Amino acid sequence: AQGKAIGKIVVEVPRSGTVPALPETTLAFDRAKTWIVTGGCGGFGLAAAEWLASKGARHIALWGRRGLPGDEERAVVEGMRAKGVDVIVTRCDVRDRDQVESRLAELRAQRPIGGVFHGAMVLDDAPISALDRGRYAAVTAPKLNGAWHLHEATRGDQLEQFVLFSSIASIVGTPGQANYAAANAGLDAIAAHRNALGLPATSINWGVLDIGVVARASADQRRKILGQGVEAFSVPEALALLERTLLDRPAQRVVARIDWKRLARIGARKDRAGRFAALSSETAQSASGRLADQLAQTADAERANLVAKKVATLVAQVAGLGTATVDLDAGLDRFGFDSLMATQLQSWIDGEVGITVPLVRLLRRPSIRDLSAEIVAGWKRSSKSDAEELIRRPEPRPDAKARLFCLPPMGADASIFTDWIGALPPEIELCTLSLPKLDGPLGHLIGNAEDLREHVLERMEPLLDVPFAIYGHSLGGWLALDLADALRERGRAARFVALGALPTLDTMRSLIPDDVTAADQITDAHVRAAMERMAIPHDALSIAPMVRRDLWLGAAARAGGVDFGRAQPAPVILMGGDTDPIITVDKGTQTIYGAPPDEVWRLPGGHFFLAEEASQSTMHRHLRSLAGRLID
Repeated sequence: AQGKAIGKIVVEVPRSGTVPALPETTLAFDRAKTWIVTGGCGGFGLAAAEWLASKGARHIALWGRRGLPGDEERAVVEGMRAKGVDVIVTRCDVRDRDQVESRLAELRAQRPIGGVFHGAMVLDDAPISALDRGRYAAVTAPKLNGAWHLHEATRGDQLEQFVLFSSIASIVGTPGQANYAAANAGLDAIAAHRNALGLPATSINWGVLDIGVVARASADQRRKILGQGVEAFSVPEALALLERTLLDRPAQRVVARIDWKRLARIGARKDRAGRFAALSSETAQSASGRLADQLAQTADAERANLVAKKVATLVAQVAGLGTATVDLDAGLDRFGFDSLMATQLQSWIDGEVGITVPLVRLLRRPSIRDLSAEIVAGWKRSSKSDAEELIRRPEPRPDAKARLFCLPPMGADASIFTDWIGALPPEIELCTLSLPKLDGPLGHLIGNAEDLREHVLERMEPLLDVPFAIYGHSLGGWLALDLADALRERGRAARFVALGALPTLDTMRSLIPDDVTAADQITDAHVRAAMERMAIPHDALSIAPMVRRDLWLGAAARAGGVDFGRAQPAPVILMGGDTDPIITVDKGTQTIYGAPPDEVWRLPGGHFFLAEEASQSTMHRHLRSLAGRLID
């Protein structure tokens, strides 16, 4: 009426429910009801029970598979009882629905149930390729199955709270915890499902809590845990955030202290970085990665130093060393590198530079300086030529008197031969065959052995102006024989064909099912079985796509292009590791195209001896011997 109104406020009122005049600022739990905490006999579960008591709860049921584990936990319980809290410690395995229903019936007989805090958990960390059904269920059953049993068994109760202690693992993923991440993702889904049904539920994706496993960890372990980009909450901080979350009543909330830039640097794989692009300014900015862009703008003499500094920083973070000075000439084993840490490093290199360093190479724990030189060399190769170029010349030697063409084993790429360059005399040039990716522009060649052979031969032709030989390892050995045979028919005979760890035809047939006629018929089970049979490390997750490709290549070759019954196309030298679990190298029993090899050489090591430290000096000696035959 006085002309002072300049706008309107619109209040949207829900159709049902209560609208508080002011939001609550503190929680109070009903003293007349029982509050259940699963996993409540220790760790954060027991701390949450103490917190419940401080917020008014007078009847608290602690459920655990084994009861109270020690004097410290018993003292906490006795402390609550001394304050007048009725604490019921009960052995209950929430994986067993009958046990859950029985314990709930016992509690209901005394008083109503006010709410459930589900904190039961088990950890069994391992690379996903090493997880079988038992190891997966060991982690998912108490957390996910237990949550579902609690949900179904309490649907008739008038609960005020149904709180699920989930983890940030289901949001960002954590190395070696696929089973744990899956279990927690299930908790998040249950909370959403209950909310859709009009039932109370909150799933809290906790970050790192400084209690239990973290609190008991050694100084080195703590540095590793806390160096991944997720920092720890103290117990009082976590409980304060728990209260704030329950006051807000979300279906799901991430409660974590995260250094997004560090997390992005350590887990910089391209398929993951974009997910948190809005939270970090240091995620991948181009298809080739941020470091690749810097390499393109750096003088060649300084590139290795640039990469070494970046790698050293990452190694310090992954190993939990903070800003400590890292010796660039020290092997990665000096920093406690294990397979999971190597996987993180491999992921970072892939995301930042756009190249894949074989996991088996990282597990040999090279020095940071040597690794950096290899990364620069790999970047040069990928930037100078199409990423799908099949014939690579890592160190071109225009005046070479001979060339050695090398084909990698199943699941590896051509970079596995990098060490050979320095072992060969300057008169011999090393050329490698990098098979195309199934999903790449030349992926169609994998399904047609004749087309693949012709494509490779066309690119080999300009390099056959000098004597040459071919080396193939494992499955690559059969491809080497096929190429040598085709070249002989064209009047281009190889001086010799060297074959490392060549699988027998029976082994080949056992790896590649007879009924496989298309790439999409190669299942994960086929890949896992092949990795086991070929002694490929279970934690070598990144090579599974290459194993799938190689299985399809073998199936396609067997079905329509490679004649496994021809005569030997050149003198054959068969090499084998003396501890190879698959192949026994014996001139009397091993045949190639029905005839024994011309020579048999044994080396220390297993199926992948060419990448094993123990065999390097012997392998290099054999390379020099092969070189002599090439240039004689």
